This record gives sequence, structure tokens and C-alpha cells, in this order.
Amino acid sequence: MVTVNVQDKLDPVITCPADITLDCGEDYLDLSITGTATGYDNCGAPTITHTDVVNISQCGTGTVTRTWKATDAGGRYKTCIKKLHWSIVIRLILEILFGQIIKHFLDV
Repeated sequence: MVTVNVQDKLDPVITCPADITLDCGEDYLDLSITGTATGYDNCGAPTITHTDVVNISQCGTGTVTRTWKATDAGGRYKTCIKKLHWSIVIRLILEILFGQIIKHFLDV
């Protein structure tokens, strides 16, 4: 009789969505906007989770650094990082063109 021990020594594979720039007011928590990571493993589908480090100013500009993590059944994992950036360019153009009316509308 032969005894065979199977060991998973391969990390899962993870792919992050591309970095994006969000417009003022877009929700960075909405994964349908920001995208989700995908992953695979040689021993079944990995569990994919994420954590965010938020660095957004009072003016609504800044970044969120989202770290995605794929963990397999054996506890092995890989991570990838996605950056979410905010742009206030559109808001500034509207304020210049239409003045306080648009500013009030955007602040509501």
C-alpha cells in the first residue's frame, strides 16, 4: 500500500481591476462602479475580500487605496492594489460656466 499526501504549495492568483478616476459625488463603495478583483486557485475558488485606506479631503479630492486579497482553503493568499482617484475638474468647470446655481445644486 502506498500513502499519498497532497499538499497545496501554490498561492492563489488575483487580478485587480484597473485604477480609475471618479467624478465628484461618485460612491467609491459601489463595486459596480469601481470593479472587483478576480482570482483562481489550483484547489478551488479562493475567497476574495478587500480593505480600503481612505485619504479624501473635505473638498472631495484624494485617493482610496483598495487592497484586494485572494485566500485559498489552505490559508495561502495573494494581494493586489487598486487606486481610486477623485477629480473636481468637472465641478469647477460647471461652477465657472454657471456660477452659484450649479454650485448650490451640486452641494445638495
